[in-house]
Amino acid sequence: MKLALTLLAALLLAPLTTWPADTNPSALRAMIADLRASYPDKFTRADEFLLRLKQAESRQSPDEMLALQREIAMANPLVKAQPILFVTREQYQTDHHNTETIFHTGEPNCVKYRPGGALKLLDPATGRTSVLLDPGPEGLVRDPEVHFDGRKIIFSMRKARDENYSIYELEVDPQKGWAVVPGSLRRLTNERDATDIDPCYLPDGKIIFSSTREP
Repeated sequence: MKLALTLLAALLLAPLTTWPADTNPSALRAMIADLRASYPDKFTRADEFLLRLKQAESRQSPDEMLALQREIAMANPLVKAQPILFVTREQYQTDHHNTETIFHTGEPNCVKYRPGGALKLLDPATGRTSVLLDPGPEGLVRDPEVHFDGRKIIFSMRKARDENYSIYELEVDPQKGWAVVPGSLRRLTNERDATDIDPCYLPDGKIIFSSTREP
């Protein structure tokens, strides 16, 4: 009975770790096990990651756990095999679910538009990022989609607060570190009073997108 009370007291006095919502040690273990089973010849750091995960748990360090989670994810053979395309932007305002996120000109919610968002590329092997296209301080890129051949990118962009989103396309050169081909940026739609977003390549060469255009 005395031993049980001692153990209970130790548990009550021990600091409780609250892991960040996007960090789950059990899920990390499952991910490591799945990657080791799926890619035994390419994912070779499983034992190291499991040991470091155990150490991070014992040190009750959320920051260490987040850093380790990122390192494990970047070691995924499917992730590190090719660059990752992404867009940076300001955080949407808390009522964005009501105002949506197209911020069409002339509408009341246009004042919620928060500019500044470049099209970037992440090299998982080095962790370095590069800017493919910067629309300027009042512009914003969104909805990038890579063509099936990996040489073209389609996306939505606006260059100013008083301009709506249109569909654009640019070409990249895989032989030159996926650098943008000079002069390849093309504007594919230009309907002044409409917002065109979410473009997507189709297998037959056509492009589908969402729009506020009238029928």
